Amino acid sequence: MLFFLRKIRRKLISTDNKIVSYLLYAIGEIFLVVVGIMIAVQLDNWNEQRKDNEKLENYLKLVQLDLKKDIENIRLLKDYYFEKDSLLDVILFDSIPKDSLRKERYQKVTRVFNSLTSFEPSREGYEKLTLLGDLASRKHPEVYDNLTFQYNNRANILNKSIQSTRQVFWDYRENIKNKEWYADYMMLSFRGSKVPPSYFIDYFYSDPQSRNNISRYHYNIVKVALRLTVDYEYLAMHNYREVTAALGQDTIPDEFVLRLPTSLEVEQLTGTFAFRDLDLISFTQNDNKLYFEDAPVYFNHENSMVVNIYPGAYRIFKVEEDGQILVRSQGNHDDTYTKQIP
Repeated sequence: MLFFLRKIRRKLISTDNKIVSYLLYAIGEIFLVVVGIMIAVQLDNWNEQRKDNEKLENYLKLVQLDLKKDIENIRLLKDYYFEKDSLLDVILFDSIPKDSLRKERYQKVTRVFNSLTSFEPSREGYEKLTLLGDLASRKHPEVYDNLTFQYNNRANILNKSIQSTRQVFWDYRENIKNKEWYADYMMLSFRGSKVPPSYFIDYFYSDPQSRNNISRYHYNIVKVALRLTVDYEYLAMHNYREVTAALGQDTIPDEFVLRLPTSLEVEQLTGTFAFRDLDLISFTQNDNKLYFEDAPVYFNHENSMVVNIYPGAYRIFKVEEDGQILVRSQGNHDDTYTKQIP
């Protein structure tokens, strides 16, 4: 193009009028300089956009790795809470006679307050995305908004719940320090004794203050922490699938995939299910899809039903082979819901 413009300019300045020729020459030079600058700026912009797009792709890949790590770690936390739930349930519902707690196979019950855990989300990829200004939100608005919701909302709520649970743990440990047998008990622990002394079992199992703290700990785990842990797990799985799609990838680990129910499952699960005479839950169908409270139903890799009730909140229903549905209520118990016959 520059060659073409220079050719035109030569023809114009070949006229006999020298003043006009010089003016045309000057205008031509200015025009060529302006065009050259515009082309250079455009090329520079294209190059910067290319670099930003490469950064965006690399940061999304980092987010993908962070989410996978988060899912793996949150499942460890969930397993930890499920175990604590089971142990606390045994104590509160007197499932084991007090005298049996001295037997080695039950020692885990009395050590329910002997360990703590925590969860710290992997945020490196998301933090780098925010450094790109509005590029990520413009190119992948839904992905960016969901990641922001996960890291700036749900992660903070979950960690507050974990801190609250930890505080109950430390309150219990602090109460023990006031007992006259505390020093002796700690010496036995340091020596690796697996059999708790009788005075500790009496306190642990029968003391009103101890049982109140156990009940608080149980409530924090079952009613709050465990539910928020499950919510975070499925939100992270959802975001992992969205990031994978944004990267144009097709391969997703089976344990991160949610599938729609089959036609047979829709037919079997449509209707009302009852837990004794205490509660009812209903599933409806529309266009061969299953719904719970107007939210679509999916199945996870364990063939449990997963329902996204509202952003960041999920309900899980286990489906038995006989068609009954198990719903976790309180403690380590699943309430069995049976389909009502019309």
